[in-house]
Amino acid sequence: MESTSPPLLMPGDRLLGLPELKRLYPKSTSGIYAEIRAGKFVAPVRIGRNRVAWIESQVLEHLNRLITSAGEAAA
Repeated sequence: MESTSPPLLMPGDRLLGLPELKRLYPKSTSGIYAEIRAGKFVAPVRIGRNRVAWIESQVLEHLNRLITSAGEAAA
């Protein structure tokens, strides 16, 4: 999921590393990155030369959309 403006942290937001992300979204690392490349998952932000993180509120918003759409498909 690409954004045209840089992501902003909201008050109380956290940056999630890959291990924390995988606790919320239990997929393999390669599966997560494949979904990012396909535009189906939230892209991380670069926080260092060899480090990325995901903005917690964006991840939770995406997961809530998945849950909502799964519920609508089942109805």
